[in-house]
Amino acid sequence: MGKPTQKTLLLVEDEGLLAMGEVKTLKSFGYRVLTADTGEGAVKTALDNDEIDLVIMDIDLGKGIDGTEAARRILEKRALPIVFLTSHGEREMVEKVRGITHYGYVLKNSGEFVLRSSIEMAFELFEAHEELRRGNEELRAVSDRLLGILEHSPLLISEFDLEGRYWLVSRSIGKMFGMEPGELVGKSFHELLPPEQARVFLERIDLVLENRGPVTVDDRVAAGKKERVFTTVLFPLFDSRGGVSIVGGIAQDVTDQAALEDALLKKNEDLAAANEELQAAMEEIEAANEELSASGEQLLIHQRDLEESEARYRALFDNNHSVMLLIYPETGSIVDANPSACRWYGWAREEMVGKNISEINTLPPEEVRHEMEKARTEQRNFFEFRHRRADGETRDVEVYSGPISVRGKALLYSIIHDVTGKKKAERALSDERERMDHILSSLETGLSLINPDMTIAWVNRKVRDLFPGIDPIGRRCYEFFENRTGPCEPCGTMDTFAAGRSNELERFNKTNGRWYQIITQAVKNEQGETIGVLEGIHDITERKKMKEHIDYYVGIIDAGPAVAFSWRNEEGWPVDFVSLNCERILG
Repeated sequence: MGKPTQKTLLLVEDEGLLAMGEVKTLKSFGYRVLTADTGEGAVKTALDNDEIDLVIMDIDLGKGIDGTEAARRILEKRALPIVFLTSHGEREMVEKVRGITHYGYVLKNSGEFVLRSSIEMAFELFEAHEELRRGNEELRAVSDRLLGILEHSPLLISEFDLEGRYWLVSRSIGKMFGMEPGELVGKSFHELLPPEQARVFLERIDLVLENRGPVTVDDRVAAGKKERVFTTVLFPLFDSRGGVSIVGGIAQDVTDQAALEDALLKKNEDLAAANEELQAAMEEIEAANEELSASGEQLLIHQRDLEESEARYRALFDNNHSVMLLIYPETGSIVDANPSACRWYGWAREEMVGKNISEINTLPPEEVRHEMEKARTEQRNFFEFRHRRADGETRDVEVYSGPISVRGKALLYSIIHDVTGKKKAERALSDERERMDHILSSLETGLSLINPDMTIAWVNRKVRDLFPGIDPIGRRCYEFFENRTGPCEPCGTMDTFAAGRSNELERFNKTNGRWYQIITQAVKNEQGETIGVLEGIHDITERKKMKEHIDYYVGIIDAGPAVAFSWRNEEGWPVDFVSLNCERILG
């Protein structure tokens, strides 16, 4: 069952008559009230009953433990707002409870208004404290997730100077070279790569310096005994004078995809050469057919030429490693299949010949006829299908098909290439990209990398969500975030560039009316120089509204009778409040 909506108070009072009056008063406020008359009883009741929302604790409880000790024992086990109630206003009593997390200190003769306001204020302060604690826990969780992404990301992330020496490498780069990331720092391209590859990498640095912006390149790198293919985005990191001494890089290993593309290109070249040879053979056959009508005397010569051309065609057709079919376009019946086709599909030639292409192609028969018509009329010559083999397996194929004439018959000549592996790799690559997008999208803190000239080098998706509409890359941070013509005052990022230390501040953004907590972290080179600042931005508008609400109640209390509050925040530092009237009473 859920917790009751009516709040429950535990009143700890050792004087029976006073307790009866206080219970009546508290119930008139709309609260459900439980009571205890000893410190030990208060601890047991508070820990056994999870419906209790607040404890009103008399400090002097006679025999046994007093109210302050009872409060300590309760707070060791659970978080509850505690308001101390006493008939003594001496400073010694205030000092006695100072070291205990509590939310008010009320004199018994202060009146119902002060008591009710103190209880309501205690609830407000407790909720604000809990909200602050949850917010800090969320920030720490986001920071831990970001560090985990950088540690375990499959992307290759690095920074290096203009001479090609690594200053920062991700763990994925270390795995590629079989070394720990720290072992790679300080090593140059010439120490890790073959001379020609090192020269190409240094030329990439010159290209970044020339463009003064991001550059995307494809490279083949010898990693151990294997060659890997990478798509890399290189970008400059500007120093405080606008110069570039460090270049950053983010690379993705596309070796498997590149290998598939190379294999496909080679296959296509082979198929193109086979097509040319077959077309030449067919042209010879056509020429021979035309010559047959010239004269009876040349008939035998033409017949021999025709037989020789058909023999060449048959040799090319039968001996080619590519899968080849001849099909009647009107019916879809297979006229002939070369040995490679029989092996790949798993049927003998006698079973293949006469079989309809619709029995192999997984498309509906009507769509198959429609696609064959496109090939027959030469509207298209390239198709992507799924073909069924004799064992029931379906495979992704690319088909090159066009019309030819064999012995006076119009046929479709089709070359089939199995691309199942390529399709699988493409789907895997797409799934991986979607996974990374999902991880980055889950971050609730906006992150941006700021160059020394205050231009934005990189942002995550959360920044684009918080400030939509304009691409931030290359723009100065104060222009993008606050539509200013000059730096913000104060500016945590500029302070971090100047001092090289982390900074944290809260700032109101006039362009959208929101409050933000801004945390800056210096990005340093090997010499300890700050070459960039990582800026985190978190929307704290609702937290600020809560503080304004608390300040409002503080103003009410200052205008009323004597009230004092004292509690400890999450870091253990005392946070005290004493109203003006309380200061006058205590001297």
